[in-house]
Amino acid sequence: MTDEDVTKAVNSTIDTMYHLVGTCKMGQDDENTVVDTRFKVKGVRGLRVVDASVFPKVPAGHPAAAVFAVAERAADLIHEDRRDKSF
Repeated sequence: MTDEDVTKAVNSTIDTMYHLVGTCKMGQDDENTVVDTRFKVKGVRGLRVVDASVFPKVPAGHPAAAVFAVAERAADLIHEDRRDKSF
């Protein structure tokens, strides 16, 4: 193989891995936030965002562990909200 062949092979098989985060800003007081601190989408009843989009920055490593932590916290909050409501 020539250097050109190797370059073509590498360019056709290698891809970057993107971990998109920060597309749904979380907060209480900022008018630019999308979700509140209980993961509820502002202005929409019954919808929550529970994924990496609520992260303010990309984690240093793979985001899976951080996503699991967010999901566990959100699950606790959802259980609290359901327990506190009288149906």
